[in-house]
Amino acid sequence: AGITHYFHKEIIAYLLEPLEIGQPLQFLSPLEPLFFILKIDFVGGLLLTLPIAFILIIQFLQPAKPQTWRVSGTIIVSASLLALAGASYAYYIVVPVVLTFMQSLILPGTVAAFTASGYVNFVLGTALLLVFIFQIPIVTVLGSALGLFDPRQYALHRRTVFLGILIASAV
Repeated sequence: AGITHYFHKEIIAYLLEPLEIGQPLQFLSPLEPLFFILKIDFVGGLLLTLPIAFILIIQFLQPAKPQTWRVSGTIIVSASLLALAGASYAYYIVVPVVLTFMQSLILPGTVAAFTASGYVNFVLGTALLLVFIFQIPIVTVLGSALGLFDPRQYALHRRTVFLGILIASAV
């Protein structure tokens, strides 16, 4: 969090880029600017420490598997790259699409006045959600390696899973 706090002005400017409303964000309480910065610091620190968290999780799980199982750096690098891909997808695709859609819902005679807290909660929440969703392949690989999941069962239930994904995406 200390590293992200050092660069918090640049990070805030970067986070505000998708917002194209022409008016500044509003703070509605005296402490809100402080909490705004602290949220950004916390989430930035969380994202920066993900590779270390992946290493610790893998080291915790390693005794559950026989000595022949050795996790190389590829899983840690892959998990980090997937986290970066999830955050990028949220920032460059999801946030602008949602903001554009929400701007189209504004009724005549009204104005969109976003609060700083609401906006940062939306952007950071979306990014964190997609970072965790993008980790599903890593969980699947680790689960298979530890014997928790059987790849043959994946193959048997592939059609059911695809149908479930199709139904979930339609809803």
